[in-house]
Amino acid sequence: MRKITLHIFTLFSLMLSLWSISAQNTNMQKIHWRVLGVLPSSKTGTASGLAGAFTGASGDLMWIAGGSNFSNGLPWEGGSKLFHDTVYFFQRNKNGMDLLPVRGRLPVALAYGTSIAWKNGVVCVGGQNQSGFSNKVFFAYIKTGKPSLQYKILPDLPAGLANASGVLYQHTLYIAGGETVDGPTDHFLSLDISTEGAKWKMLPKLPVAVSHAIMVVQSNGKDTSLYLVGGRRKDISGISEFYAAVYHYDFITASWQTCSSMPYALSAHTGIAFEGNRILIFGGDKGAVFNKVEKTLVAIGKENDPRQKAALVKIKNELQNSHPGFSREILSYHTVTGKWELSDVLPFPAPVTTTAFIWNRSIIIPSGEVKAGIRSPEIWMGTLQ
Repeated sequence: MRKITLHIFTLFSLMLSLWSISAQNTNMQKIHWRVLGVLPSSKTGTASGLAGAFTGASGDLMWIAGGSNFSNGLPWEGGSKLFHDTVYFFQRNKNGMDLLPVRGRLPVALAYGTSIAWKNGVVCVGGQNQSGFSNKVFFAYIKTGKPSLQYKILPDLPAGLANASGVLYQHTLYIAGGETVDGPTDHFLSLDISTEGAKWKMLPKLPVAVSHAIMVVQSNGKDTSLYLVGGRRKDISGISEFYAAVYHYDFITASWQTCSSMPYALSAHTGIAFEGNRILIFGGDKGAVFNKVEKTLVAIGKENDPRQKAALVKIKNELQNSHPGFSREILSYHTVTGKWELSDVLPFPAPVTTTAFIWNRSIIIPSGEVKAGIRSPEIWMGTLQ
C-alpha cells in the first residue's frame, strides 16, 4: 500500500511539474514568425542551408558567412561534410530581405565558431574545418555601409576551439566551454578587445566541461551576470550527456553559481537575453535520437562479424534518415524568480547549431540544421505582436 501511495504521489508531483512548465506566460507578448530571406540553392539545385555559420548585421545589411553542409549527399549515403568560406549579403526592405549579387570570402573556410555582435560587426571566435579546430579570432565588420566585410585580426585563442559559447560585456569577450582536440573543455576565457595588446585570461573553470551550450548577459534584478544554459559533453565511451543545468557567473565574486535547471536537457539550441530579466531558448536537441546513434556507432566499432556490423550500420542509417527534427518549444527563464515557462512553440522546423540575435528590434534565426544532416536555407524573423 505504501508503494502504491508513493507512486501516486510521484505521478501527481510530475503532473504538477509539467503543468507549471507548460503554463503560458501571460506577461509576454506572442512572437509572430515569418521567413525574412532565403539562402541560394547549390549548383546541384538542392537547398544549401548552412550549420555553424558566422552571422552579423549592421544598419540594413545582414550577412551569413562560412558554415557547413552536405550538399553532395547525406553523410550516411556517402556524402562528405563541406566547409565554406562564402559570405552572403542581404539588404533589408519593407517586406523582407533581398539577396545581393555581391559575395565575399572569409579568410578561411570555417564552421562551428562563435559569433558575438560588437559595434557594426561580429567577433568570430574559433571554429572547425577539414584541417581541425581553429584558434583564430577576428572582427568582421562593414566599414562603409556597402556589402563588403573588413577584417581585423585579434589575439589567437590558447588552443583550437569549436562549438563554444560566447558573449561580450563591457568591451570584454567571454568564451565558455566548447570542443577541443582533447574533447569538451571546462575552460572559461576573457579578452579585453578595447585594449591593444591584451591577451586571453583564464577565469574560474566552468562547473562542467560542456559544448553546444548558449551564454547570455542578463540582469537578475540586482546585478548583471553571465548565464550558461544547457549543452552536452561526450565522454570517453563515445556517449554524450545532455545537460539541463543552468549556471550564472557572478562578476563580483568571480564565481559560478547554480540556477534553476531547464525542464529538460537541451543541446545546440539558440537563445537570447530578452526584455529586462528574461532568457528565451528556441528549440534544441533533447538527445534521444542523438544518443541512439552514438550507442549504435559504439556497437559498430566493437562488432567483428561483417553481417552483424552491416545490420548495425543499417539501424544507424535508419535512425538518421527518419530523424523527427528537434524541439520546437520556446522556453522562457525569469532570472529574478528563477522559474522556467513554456512560452510558445515555433511554427516551423526548429534549426540548431546556429545563432539567434536581435536586429532592428526583431529576433533573427538564420539557417541551421533542422534534421540529421539537413540544413534549412530559410532565415526566420520573429516580431512581437
